[in-house]
Amino acid sequence: MRNRQEFYLTDIACLLYGITCVPLYDTLGMNNLEYCLEHSNISTVICAESNARNLLKISNLANLKNIVLCEHVDAQLEEQFKAKFNLYYFWNLIDE
Repeated sequence: MRNRQEFYLTDIACLLYGITCVPLYDTLGMNNLEYCLEHSNISTVICAESNARNLLKISNLANLKNIVLCEHVDAQLEEQFKAKFNLYYFWNLIDE
């Protein structure tokens, strides 16, 4: 996820709660992204729509359970995410 306020808020929250934050940079490429997700046991990813689309292309994401999107997506893409993950929207979680 590129520099945006959601990243910084998430990073600070992780620090406060003792949660390990693993930044996955846009420039990693699909092979490295898949490797990092498989070997880090990440269960939740907070990302922008463009990054989230790449997650749908990866077949083996057994540990990944939750996707938190920074912006709303169209209904078709939302259904694709919901078929594989628990889907949340960042600002809806903040409002709760």
